Amino acid sequence: MTLRDVADRAQVSITTVSNVVRGWPYIAAETRSRVEDAIEALGYSPHSIAQGLRTGRTQVIGLVVPDLASQYFAVMVETVETVAQQRGYNVFVVNSRNSPELEIQAVEQVTSRWVDGLLIVQSTRSANTSKHLSRMQIPVVAMERVPQDYQGASCMIDNQAIVRLAVGHLRDLGHRAIAMLVAPRDITVVEARVQAFLSLTQGHGTLIPTADDFGLHGGYTAAKRLLDSGGALPTGIFASNDLMALGAIRAFSEHGIHVPRDVSIVGVDDIPSCAYLTPALTTVRQPLELLASAGITMLLSLIDEKPPGAQQIVLLPELIVRESTGAPRKSKR
Repeated sequence: MTLRDVADRAQVSITTVSNVVRGWPYIAAETRSRVEDAIEALGYSPHSIAQGLRTGRTQVIGLVVPDLASQYFAVMVETVETVAQQRGYNVFVVNSRNSPELEIQAVEQVTSRWVDGLLIVQSTRSANTSKHLSRMQIPVVAMERVPQDYQGASCMIDNQAIVRLAVGHLRDLGHRAIAMLVAPRDITVVEARVQAFLSLTQGHGTLIPTADDFGLHGGYTAAKRLLDSGGALPTGIFASNDLMALGAIRAFSEHGIHVPRDVSIVGVDDIPSCAYLTPALTTVRQPLELLASAGITMLLSLIDEKPPGAQQIVLLPELIVRESTGAPRKSKR
C-alpha cells in the first residue's frame, strides 16, 4: 500500500495526503475526512505514511514477472515476498503476460506507486525495456532473464551449465541422436540455451521449434509435428522447460512411444509436479528460491546504499535424475 493508493481512493493529490498526515491545519474538513477514511479503509497506518515522508521511503518493492500463472514464477514471487516482509517491506507485483508492450506499462505502473526499488524478470529480449530500466532513478535488479547488453545489477542461473548437465546426462546414457524442444527464442534464456546446445552438439543436434507457446501445449504440438514428419526420431530430447517436456511425453504416449524405453526426455526447472507424474521427470533443477532470495537481498542492499558484494550473481543448477531417462534402445540387427 502506498501514498498513491490513499490519494486515488480519496480522490485527492499525494500532496494533500501528505499534508493531512503531517497535521497541516489548512485542509478542508471534508477533504481531511476523505483522506482519513481512505487510510482506514486501506488498513494503512498513518505512522507508516509519516515515516515514509520523513525517510523518503515507502517500504514497498516493485516486482514485474512475465507469468503469474506459472508454477515457476509463483515460487519466485513467494520467496521475494517472504524475504521482503522479513525486512519490513511490502511487494507490489505486476504481471507483464510475456508482452514487451505490457512490460513497459507494468514498469511504469510499479514505479508510479512510489516504490523504493524494482525487481524485474523481463518477458523477451526487448531492447526497449532495457533502455527504460537504465533511465530509472531507483535501484533496479534484473533476475533470471537478463539481456546480454544489460549493464545493471542482476541475478541469474548459468544457462550453459543447464545445457551441459542435460546433454551430458543423455550422452552418459549412450544417446547420440539428441534433439532440443525449443521455446520461443525471443526469450533471453531460451536463446542462450539454444546456442549452448548447438555448441555442445557441434551443430549436429536437432532443434524442434514450437510456435509461440512454451507450456504443455507447445511441447505437445512440437512433438506431434516431429512424429508426423515421418523422419527418424531422436533417442534423447532436451526440453526448454518441464511443461514442454510433459507435453511431449503425452504426445509420444498417444503414438505408442514409451518414455524412456523408446525416447528419453530431460526438462528444466523441477516444478513441483515433476516428481509425482508417470514417468517422473528427469530435469535440471534451477535454484529458484535462492535466485529470488539473492535478487531481493541485492536490491535491498542497493536501497540502503550499501555495496551488494557483486554486481552480477550467477547461480549453478543441479541435475535431478528420475524415470524419464534411460539407455537408448539397441537397434535390431
